[in-house]
Amino acid sequence: MYQKITMKEALKYLNNGAIIIDCKTNKEYQVSHIDGAINIPLDKIVSVLSIVKDKNKTILVYCSTGKRSYKASLSLLNLGYKNVYDLDIKK
Repeated sequence: MYQKITMKEALKYLNNGAIIIDCKTNKEYQVSHIDGAINIPLDKIVSVLSIVKDKNKTILVYCSTGKRSYKASLSLLNLGYKNVYDLDIKK
């Protein structure tokens, strides 16, 4: 089930070892990103399968506007990941 959360809500997941994915382009990622975020552009999101083997692992996804993170979240859910959250970095 798709879920959008705030950064404040995300902190409990980050403190418990969640993976955070920045789904912006590589160029955008180089300009700005959250410390510890893994850059997997939206068009390469299926490559997460080689990075995150445990489909029960908590994954937080974000981008600059929320459009790509929404699509990436849905893609991850469709790949079978159970704990995916779209991080609203604007709040």
